[in-house]
Amino acid sequence: MKLEDLNEQVQTAINELTSEYDIQALKYNSEKQLTKVKLTKRDDQSSKTVYFNNEGEEVNLDAERDEVKTERTEEEETQTPKW
Repeated sequence: MKLEDLNEQVQTAINELTSEYDIQALKYNSEKQLTKVKLTKRDDQSSKTVYFNNEGEEVNLDAERDEVKTERTEEEETQTPKW
């Protein structure tokens, strides 16, 4: 995938990171509508993966997973009869 293939908002968000990071890989998931960006920091060569939605906003997948897990737990608690 090329940066030019992404929408303008996502391109802008990624370009803001290129002052500190080199882009190693881009991947778009059309089902989830997320762009995965693998980056390497120029000064210390550490790697980082970030996700952007179609509006160019960074998405924290760990927080979303925790939220879904919490919602499922709450549903189970409300559906389980308490004897």
